[in-house]
Amino acid sequence: VVVVFELKELPIIRDIQFEGLKSVQESDVLKTFRERRVGFSKEAIYDPAKQNNAVRVLKELLASKGHPNATIEVRSDEISQTSVGVTFVINEGDRVRVAEIDFVGNQVFKDGSLRSQMKYVTQTGLIARFKGTDILDREKLDVDLRIVQQYMASKGYLQARTGEPTVEGLGRRRTGLFIPLPLVSSVDETLRVTVPVTEGKLYRIGEIKIEGNSIFSEQVIRAVIGLKSGDVADGRRIGKALYEDLKKYYGGQGFIQYDASPQPTFKDNPTNPKEGIVDFVVTIDEGKQFTLRRLEFLGNTFTRDVVLRREVLINEGDIYNQSYFEYSILRLNQLGFFEPIDEKRDADFRTNEEEGFVDVNVKVSERGRQQISFNGGISGIGGSFFGLEYSTNNLLGRGESLSFQLAYGNRQR
Repeated sequence: VVVVFELKELPIIRDIQFEGLKSVQESDVLKTFRERRVGFSKEAIYDPAKQNNAVRVLKELLASKGHPNATIEVRSDEISQTSVGVTFVINEGDRVRVAEIDFVGNQVFKDGSLRSQMKYVTQTGLIARFKGTDILDREKLDVDLRIVQQYMASKGYLQARTGEPTVEGLGRRRTGLFIPLPLVSSVDETLRVTVPVTEGKLYRIGEIKIEGNSIFSEQVIRAVIGLKSGDVADGRRIGKALYEDLKKYYGGQGFIQYDASPQPTFKDNPTNPKEGIVDFVVTIDEGKQFTLRRLEFLGNTFTRDVVLRREVLINEGDIYNQSYFEYSILRLNQLGFFEPIDEKRDADFRTNEEEGFVDVNVKVSERGRQQISFNGGISGIGGSFFGLEYSTNNLLGRGESLSFQLAYGNRQR
């Protein structure tokens, strides 16, 4: 038996066009394709499956800009036997704004109090129009609902939850100002977002047990938490104390792998059936104490290392101190030689747990360091004149400043 496989190679994408795209820049669409790893770009292999993925991502992007009803058709034109051009034909449809956000099931918290906690998806209004927060973005809405839950937990309602929101259309309404004015008022399609809420009971602190701690005493940790028996259980305060405040305390002593795990136990309050009592067992994993072995700066092709190192408050060989490191990043940013450095994004930590060493690599991106300007004119005192100004804030990469001005005129020099 002779078996013959007939193959047809997929063509190369030579061109991508977007027809009818108004709300989003083409460059932003292509950037989103790269960030979401769609795999649909110029000079890539044309794959129908990746094309469908690109349509899905583009629809999500348009929905985040207020066009959830956009339709997209894809047209591929053959350029040669081995290449094609792809055109996305887009009909964005009407802009849709959030007119109402309602909460159902809440009795203790008023709708206005819960809505005031939302930052990224809000009811339409004059300010919301300019900030762009009256657009229904599902990811941003999820973030807002988590903030709402944290707010209720901060008031002692630790078991408060928000359910899956429902969305319904309200038809066309005037949004913004009640009078028709360009930019500040328009007639748009509107939505109502309804969020179910389960509040639960108000809980008070019963007993807090601390386990696994050896560096800081139980009294110190309790003082950082700041809550005692009988207080309203502030969930936001507990989370901040365990994951931010204590993390800084331990980081200042070189314990950069610190972690905490709170385990709540909910009980009924025998003296008040409308309230509950919560006991916490906080298990702390301190990890090892680390010493800074090596500090490296990457990306400073012009600025000398000594200029950066003199701003750092930790020396190689010292016990690592997270607070000193954060303050050092602040000092580096104040130099003005680099793009803003983010201590979480631009700092890479590599630990050696056996020897208790940590190596830190800090990535920097240098800014322009020189300025040249020309000026000239005529004045009653100086007459005609011509001037040159030059300045640099990082002379020869040493962090020194130099500036000079030259002026020449028929009356003054």
